[in-house]
Amino acid sequence: MTQATQLTIGGAAIGLMLLGIALHHWWKGKRDPKDLIPSAEGVAAGVLATLCTGGLIGGAAGWIAGAANGAGGFAMGAAAGAEDGVIAGAEMPPLSPGGAVLVVVGIVILSVAIKGAPKTQRRRILGGVIVGATLGLTAGAAAILGGTLVPVVNSIGDAALGVIGYEGGA
Repeated sequence: MTQATQLTIGGAAIGLMLLGIALHHWWKGKRDPKDLIPSAEGVAAGVLATLCTGGLIGGAAGWIAGAANGAGGFAMGAAAGAEDGVIAGAEMPPLSPGGAVLVVVGIVILSVAIKGAPKTQRRRILGGVIVGATLGLTAGAAAILGGTLVPVVNSIGDAALGVIGYEGGA
């Protein structure tokens, strides 16, 4: 998990609310699948950030999850009088050096795209990042991602490093 961050019920509620809002806006609009791309980009970036066990990206993902936990815990108590609790998470396999490079490059490219995006699209991307950084910490997401996304990211990144001559280890 990112920076030893655990997701709480309130943090998951924040992620689910933002996901629901994004889907609601899409459903009330033209329902064009292309309109989901900014949110999907953000979710992908948020999930990939949770794979980073440290550094700026891992720290940012941990901060997002922690902020969602705090805000969600407050909202759970204030709105429903319910207590917050920790949701079970699962460990994901680590990123290889190539996988880490791929994640960093992808997040930098998305950051540049955010700078030039219209305000509405920027909000959708950032909302998606929060959704990915929170819900990506759940056990169900970790099980799916650990078996599919991590191996794909690692293999693509390692292949790219192989092309430039990196042979692993020193």
